[in-house]
Amino acid sequence: MNEIDYSDKEEWKKFVEDYIVPLREAANTLDEYWNYLREHIDKKPLEKIENNEALKIILLGGVDEEGNYLDRSVAKFYNDFFGVSFSVKVPTGMVSSSPFHDFVTGIISKMKEVIDSVKTERISVVDVNRSEINYDELLRNPENPEEVVRLIEDFYNKCAKITPNYNKYTLFVLNIRTITERYFNTAFPWLLGKFDEVRELLGLTEKAIPDVEDIKAEHYTIWSFSSYSLGYKIRELYEYIWKMNKELKDTLSQYFDGITDLKQDFLTSAKESIASIPYEFVRGYDEMSRDSYMLRIEQKDSKIVDSSSPGLLKRDSNVFDFLDEVSSLLFVGMVEINYGSYYSPTHYPIPGRPDVCTPNPDYIKKSRVEIIKNI
Repeated sequence: MNEIDYSDKEEWKKFVEDYIVPLREAANTLDEYWNYLREHIDKKPLEKIENNEALKIILLGGVDEEGNYLDRSVAKFYNDFFGVSFSVKVPTGMVSSSPFHDFVTGIISKMKEVIDSVKTERISVVDVNRSEINYDELLRNPENPEEVVRLIEDFYNKCAKITPNYNKYTLFVLNIRTITERYFNTAFPWLLGKFDEVRELLGLTEKAIPDVEDIKAEHYTIWSFSSYSLGYKIRELYEYIWKMNKELKDTLSQYFDGITDLKQDFLTSAKESIASIPYEFVRGYDEMSRDSYMLRIEQKDSKIVDSSSPGLLKRDSNVFDFLDEVSSLLFVGMVEINYGSYYSPTHYPIPGRPDVCTPNPDYIKKSRVEIIKNI
């Protein structure tokens, strides 16, 4: 099996040309159709719209006398996807941005950010020649809008194909969004010796080095994407698709079969994929009753101490063993990790003397880790 060389710019050029550009064009087509409908319907009086039978059906086909939509009617379809509606008080057509159209324009914006990031890395991308669409033709048979349905389905499928559920490139971005070089080399043996190339190309920057007195600390440096990097923008894209897929799931399910919560599907599969790993932290994942846990790192003895209640760890652990274990959950997207520092109090109050404090001999900068559960 040929593994992808994620350190190669040509691979990311292929990703953009095979997935990003086609999705951008599908989104542009739907956005242009929305603008076409707005031009012909929005703020137009009913008597003018009635002269065009197709527009009349789009606006009123399947609307009762009280202005309610019948299930799966043409008017409801156009309202759900393109924000087409009718004002009863002042008989006028209206076109506003629907949640689905917001999704489309959001994708166009995210596409631009990814492509701009690719260009920053001096990766040249070949555009495609989008076939011209006659939007007048799309209205010829408004009672059976098969071609419009096909355009929406094509857009949705192209979105799904970019998510880590189906795409090796975005799966790789998810896998390394927060990672140590040690775990990177274990997970991707065919990329051994190429961590620096991947880091520079996708924009991984040093997030934290465990603040402990141990020579192993530098091998456990935590890396994550810097803002505006290529990796960061790709992550924003697939997370946006997951978010909007969940928000639009009910609407899409009225017209298309097999619509599921893509993020939940992914995390369920991820959980199954590491079920056999014998780490205590992995086995105890289902027992995590809180959304997040704050853990403290002891500098002198390299221990990580659980101060949450109820706790996450059954016992204090060596920080390096802990990072090895939590990396399995990080890798498949089941948790996120925030690493930070704080200072212990400089003084403590003396019992019974609230106006007098005693110096804290252990006043030092300390490190802590927050673990955030995704499911």
